[in-house]
Amino acid sequence: MQELLHQGVRCIILTSGTLSPLSSFTSEMQIPFPVSLENPHVIAKHQIFVSIIPKGPDNVQLSSAFDRRFLPEYMASLGNTVVNVGRVVPHGLLVFFPSYPVMDKTIEYWKEKGHCGRIEDVKPMFVEPRGKGTFTEVCTRSIHYYYWILVMFHFMIC
Repeated sequence: MQELLHQGVRCIILTSGTLSPLSSFTSEMQIPFPVSLENPHVIAKHQIFVSIIPKGPDNVQLSSAFDRRFLPEYMASLGNTVVNVGRVVPHGLLVFFPSYPVMDKTIEYWKEKGHCGRIEDVKPMFVEPRGKGTFTEVCTRSIHYYYWILVMFHFMIC
């Protein structure tokens, strides 16, 4: 960013849904932002619940650590957990994975072992595609359902 300033750039427009808090981002860029706009989130706090579920219904540790992420007992327990949570959570449910390979392998396992069918019995499941254009399609289709499960890769590993 400093290089852009040295080249005489007078206007930089940055947009993102994940730059909050903006103050930490601006300090990382090490350039002043005389004009900035930060909007509140479109989802009210009472509409969301975030939780870490440490163990599945069979008491298996739910950890996608490198040495555990592809263990059949982990993938099965995660699938059973999604089924159970989907039964009690009204409306939509988001399931995040630490990477596309982990998401792909887990969903493949769920399809082979029947977890996807059990999930679909509770709520329609939409899987985030890798291409931008197809993601819009998936979101558009999922909006038509009041109760849904969206399985996606997210860049943050929790």
